[in-house]
Amino acid sequence: VAEGDLAVHVKTGGRNELGRLLAAVGRMRESLVNTVRQVRNSSDSVNTGAHEIASGNLDLSSRTEQQSASLEKTAASMEQMTST
Repeated sequence: VAEGDLAVHVKTGGRNELGRLLAAVGRMRESLVNTVRQVRNSSDSVNTGAHEIASGNLDLSSRTEQQSASLEKTAASMEQMTST
């Protein structure tokens, strides 16, 4: 556990002070495993959300460019109509 390997199960032995300490370390390891799992899940959710936002931004940018081109055509047509 001290080296960061949370896959290793802590073996408890007995009811003496050392046994209780090892049991506490085992519970701490389980808690750390759960915390790391939650962080990974949250990180995956943030990553998914970021990709969705990026995709939405690209779509919005494309539609904005199309709208801009359409407005430029409309403005050119209006100018032709008013100049005649």
